[in-house]
Amino acid sequence: MSTQTTPPVPPTGTTSALVGAGPGRGAAVARRFAAEGFAIALLARTPSRLDDLVGSLRAGGTEARARAVDVRDRAALGEARQDAADDLGPVEVLQYSPAPEFLRPVLETGADGLVGPVETSVHGPAPTGTSSRAPAPAAPSAHPSPAAPTTTTSTTDALRVVVDLGDGAAVTGELDDSATARSLLQQLPLTLAFSDFAGQEKIAALPAPLSLDGAPARSDAPAMTIGYHTPSQSLVLYYDDVGTYGGIVPLGRLGDVGPLVARTGDFTATMRASG
Repeated sequence: MSTQTTPPVPPTGTTSALVGAGPGRGAAVARRFAAEGFAIALLARTPSRLDDLVGSLRAGGTEARARAVDVRDRAALGEARQDAADDLGPVEVLQYSPAPEFLRPVLETGADGLVGPVETSVHGPAPTGTSSRAPAPAAPSAHPSPAAPTTTTSTTDALRVVVDLGDGAAVTGELDDSATARSLLQQLPLTLAFSDFAGQEKIAALPAPLSLDGAPARSDAPAMTIGYHTPSQSLVLYYDDVGTYGGIVPLGRLGDVGPLVARTGDFTATMRASG
């Protein structure tokens, strides 16, 4: 017996909201529901990456909006869903598919390693199911600022590094004078196998964990951040903005990300101190 997979025919003025929408699967789902008459709300950490999709949907006669939202900010996610309903019509279909944070093997996972996956996969969907906007309590910020030690270091304290990408390409960077960054410096030079994750970062497993002495439990990672992902014990070179997540420890900043973006597949690179 076959399974029917076509979207339902929507009532007039209803919306399909895609949380964690991206240019691949998210775009395909958006076009399919648009073809059935739904308005489309695209909710993602970096909605600018969806500008082309929004433009093509509108060109085809579909009402479409893209909005920035961090799925782990429950209040902001609830607000974004309600805004989609206010702007486009009642949300009758919701797809929740942000890029996941993966758990390490249970014997290698501490309490901090559970925060990101639980907030993304368990807490994240909860506010999207509400249909009314509740008054939000006053708060200083919807996005708590990361701990200061790794973000306020002056350039004079920075430790310069080079990432050789091969074929004459390289990016330079500066590590902060933090315990975590210094422990990375002690491992250099390192030749690492990088892969792309979520169209936002290049990530490679380190041969040994870094010190977490004084490190924040959670932080954001703007584009050009050199970071450490504690759950996977990986070095991360961010070429796009990433919201606030548990397990991100900023280590420093890159001078350029163009050569990283140009690497579309897996690659090997060597990080070394530049003196």
